[in-house]
Amino acid sequence: MQVRQFGWGGGAALFVVALVAFACGDLIVGAEQDVRIDGLLVKNPPDTLKPAVARFLQRESQFKSQLTIPAHSSFPLQSAFPKWQAQEKTVYALFDVPNASRLATGFVREVPLLYEWEGMASSALQEATSALEYLGRHPNTPLAGYVHFFAAHRYACAAEMPYETGNVKLTAEVKAIYTQKMQDELKLAGQTAQPLLKFLSHEFAAHPRCNDTSPSGR
Repeated sequence: MQVRQFGWGGGAALFVVALVAFACGDLIVGAEQDVRIDGLLVKNPPDTLKPAVARFLQRESQFKSQLTIPAHSSFPLQSAFPKWQAQEKTVYALFDVPNASRLATGFVREVPLLYEWEGMASSALQEATSALEYLGRHPNTPLAGYVHFFAAHRYACAAEMPYETGNVKLTAEVKAIYTQKMQDELKLAGQTAQPLLKFLSHEFAAHPRCNDTSPSGR
């Protein structure tokens, strides 16, 4: 398959990449579309990442969710389910490996996202802990770099939350602990061979944030 590029702009404040379409068996890069991983924009990457971006978008377009939930599920589960599918799609798009669909679905099932954090660090920490427990059960998983980045991102979010849990305010001392944990996980995430994830890990280390659209995350 060939990759054809049209109008790849440069110098934008945010990294904006092409929308993937298909014609005559070739991958056509045309209209603009943001690339996001866990709600974070991939910003200002080098030209060497263009093939990785094109492949990521192609795999996103091919994605079919394998997740299902019972028809009469609880409100929290129904509310969280679209986030689970989005997570599954991201993992599938990032990792072009055998059994990628099974790996992506398995990760989401073992590391379920909460439907709401309610401004509490404990909620983000629950997701980080769940991810690291997944890594403990699957130490040789090809998703390891992403799992470390996922945990680092949740520690960054925890540091931004106004409350530790309930009405207990987050202190500067506790925030510093979460920030250190974030940095530790980012060092491990940066060892990945996945080029988009490696780039985002280094960019995130320099500019940690919970979300590129809302400072409070969720």
